[in-house]
Amino acid sequence: MQVRQKYTEVKDFEHFICHLSIIPLYEKPGFDEYFTGQLLFGETGTIIAKKNKHWCKIRATTYRLKPGYIPIRLP
Repeated sequence: MQVRQKYTEVKDFEHFICHLSIIPLYEKPGFDEYFTGQLLFGETGTIIAKKNKHWCKIRATTYRLKPGYIPIRLP
């Protein structure tokens, strides 16, 4: 049985800069999941994969945070 991949892999890594004062970082996609940290204004990172149109997995370049999920648009 072949397992379907749920994530869209990003071929060329996309980089970003945090333009908000704080962006929450979650262990899994979903607002009710475990909160693992936060990105602060001016921090940079790389998008690893996109879960769907609402969530993407990132890795911060500061290396103080483990890879996690951020919402693409905050509620």
